[in-house]
Amino acid sequence: SLNDTVETLSGREGRLEELQAQVDSLETILKIGTDAKSSALSSQRATAPDVAFPGSGGTPPRGFLDGDNFERLRKQLVDISSAMDERVASMLQESNEVLEKRLQHVEHQLEKARTQSKKREQLLNTQIERLEGIADQKLQGSTPSDKQLGWFGVLGALLGYAASTSTAEQESTGRAGGHKGVLDNLFQRIQDVEDKVKAETGSQSLVDIDERLKALEDAWTAPPSAEVITAEPAVVEPPRQEEPRLLDVAPPKIDTSVMLWRLDHGREILLQGFHWESHNLNWYDIIREKVPEIKSAGFSGVWFPPPSDSIAPQGYLPRDLYNLNTKYGSMEQLKRVISCMGEYELHPMADIVINHRCATTRGAGGKWNRWDGTKMGWDERAICRDNHQFGGQGNNKSGDDFTAAPNIDHSQDFVREDLKGWLKWLLSEEVGFKSLRFDFTKGYSGQFVGEYVEACRPEFSVGEFWETCNYGGGGTPSYK
Repeated sequence: SLNDTVETLSGREGRLEELQAQVDSLETILKIGTDAKSSALSSQRATAPDVAFPGSGGTPPRGFLDGDNFERLRKQLVDISSAMDERVASMLQESNEVLEKRLQHVEHQLEKARTQSKKREQLLNTQIERLEGIADQKLQGSTPSDKQLGWFGVLGALLGYAASTSTAEQESTGRAGGHKGVLDNLFQRIQDVEDKVKAETGSQSLVDIDERLKALEDAWTAPPSAEVITAEPAVVEPPRQEEPRLLDVAPPKIDTSVMLWRLDHGREILLQGFHWESHNLNWYDIIREKVPEIKSAGFSGVWFPPPSDSIAPQGYLPRDLYNLNTKYGSMEQLKRVISCMGEYELHPMADIVINHRCATTRGAGGKWNRWDGTKMGWDERAICRDNHQFGGQGNNKSGDDFTAAPNIDHSQDFVREDLKGWLKWLLSEEVGFKSLRFDFTKGYSGQFVGEYVEACRPEFSVGEFWETCNYGGGGTPSYK
């Protein structure tokens, strides 16, 4: 980049020099012409009568180059040349300033890199000195044997959790190999430590340590077996007073028979398996094709869009809850993708929209408040009384109002029993959902959510609760 900038400046200066040469040449030619013309005119004026200019009242025509005009032109060229010189000087100065700043930036980056490299070198040196001290202690028998330390203890020693060596020992082990350069010295010292550990541990070689470290990593990342495991306390030997003691700690054992064991151990990773425009695609089949990829990415469950017939294509204005043919696909397609997830041990989560329900027919007052022709054929009693726009005849709401559709009165026994039956059906083998996500839970009391969960016992459940936001002046949220 710097070379390109220099070449650009050089080319610009070359062009400016060519232009300056042309201006100088033109100025010389015009000056010579002016002198010759002036001499000729003087001689003419002395020996000849005045020249008449026909059709111009006896005056020279516009643009006639007599002595005065030549002098005026020469001055204009001089002014132009001076202005060009100033402009060229200004451009060169600006370019030089930009180039100087870029050079300063490059120098700063180089200095920063040198500083970081120096810090890294110091850190490596400290770590190597620690390892050298550990290796020397092992040869002198001042630390427990590898069998006493255990594989977790060896890891701790290599990471520097053993007792630190004395200053004298560090000074005696950290000075070799200077003639090979700093990096060569560091690499040689690392090799020396490896040789010492191999010679001392025999079968407990560094390769064996690497295998044990890998086993530790696998134990923490691999999914647990389905076998029920009872937790056993780790065996901890009492510390010895004459030397430091590192505990042999085993990875925790997981009892998968406990409900929500994934949450207890931080292994529940849920994927939102749709977006707002997914209904425009053959979505259930798309998810089924992606199931192996979803599993390999580490997810444990997939949140599905609302499964029931809906006025809105996204599913959030449900109507006939038992009708699972939607814009996302047919009921058979839904069952196939759920079955596929079972083969990969993924739990499908149903989006449960039961705060409101769009009616199928008009009822009292000519309003949409009846569900004739559906398996859950409710009437005006299933709608909250304070939901006036839909003529509800139930009790008042136990939560926030949702104005776009009839708000369901969950205090009605027949409503709750119908919803429990529907939820159990969704979680049955006939459909196959395993978990539930309750939509707009601030619209009805949490006691009803608890009742539904206790009745159908999903593997996992979660509720959507958006806090109501009040706005002040200017449309900004009010936090008071």
